[in-house]
Amino acid sequence: MKRILVMCVTAMLCVTLFAKGDPISVCYTTNPQMRCPKCENKIKSNVRFAKGNGIKEITTDLSSQTVTIKFDSTKTKEADIVKEFEKIGYSVTKVEKKEEEASTTK
Repeated sequence: MKRILVMCVTAMLCVTLFAKGDPISVCYTTNPQMRCPKCENKIKSNVRFAKGNGIKEITTDLSSQTVTIKFDSTKTKEADIVKEFEKIGYSVTKVEKKEEEASTTK
């Protein structure tokens, strides 16, 4: 009986430790706006250290003034990403996917 219990607990721990969520993609606009590659680099080099280090990818686009971040929600919370922007002097507004799709189809 103890052996089965130990095996079940071990299996649950393994699943919890090695489970990875699907990456979430969030798109933001910044204030102040990004104006140059230096602004993009500042964001990329600082935001990637958000608490939990679940950041998978950061993509910036000067023409659309957006920052898209893919992250593992089991490691990093969206609020932690927003805090990293605030640390470097940016406030962000989340851009919904529906708005993006509507603007690209017009």
